[in-house]
Amino acid sequence: MTESLYRPHILDHARNPRNRGVVGAATHGAERANPRCGDRCHVTARVVDSVLEMVRFDGDGCALSTAAASLLSEDAEGKRLGDMIVLTDDAFLELLGVSVTSGRIDCVLLPFTTLKNLRLL
Repeated sequence: MTESLYRPHILDHARNPRNRGVVGAATHGAERANPRCGDRCHVTARVVDSVLEMVRFDGDGCALSTAAASLLSEDAEGKRLGDMIVLTDDAFLELLGVSVTSGRIDCVLLPFTTLKNLRLL
């Protein structure tokens, strides 16, 4: 592990993920997997008037994938779904606050890609 990648806030979100679970009255959902490593991410959300009122994630993933999902779920709540869908990969990576190597980029982007593919349930 490189120090620059596993900073304290990344480790904190990996060990104590926020918003893990499923939205009970979800209006939207998506699931994606990373076939290279086996990580899987399931995102559910309640969207009211185009705003993400509640976002939860579940699945199996490495520390980076879990931390990314946790940080993303916190950031996404209260924002317009359309704004999150057009957010770029680079903007999401800035939210993480770490430099991600090419070998780990798929792990980090999995929750973000899943959120961007939310569909009506």
